Amino acid sequence: MLITKEKQTEKQEETNKNKTKNNKKNILFIIHTDKEDEINFVKELSAKLKEKGAQIHFFLMSRGVKFAHKFQGENTALCSRNASEFSLSQNDLPFINFASQYELSYMIENSDTIIAFC
Repeated sequence: MLITKEKQTEKQEETNKNKTKNNKKNILFIIHTDKEDEINFVKELSAKLKEKGAQIHFFLMSRGVKFAHKFQGENTALCSRNASEFSLSQNDLPFINFASQYELSYMIENSDTIIAFC
């Protein structure tokens, strides 16, 4: 199937409209780290960005899933595969969405800015 330049432009414009609903910037933090000082920095930075009107999302993976409890009440998802590696279950963290890398790809697509802590 051949996609014309015009169709690509229309699709990109639609994506951009979806990204900036309500004129709020969507920021995704991808957290791999298990360093507590970096986790605390992420929390502080995200709080400042929220004050400025940004919509914040978190995706925890790898060793970052060990700090899922610190993200209660936040818009957070974590890698279910990594959670099982660290013996975490949905019953332990009912306030967090257990997700896949596939779902992460959608989170990335719908974000204006992505910040990774590895």
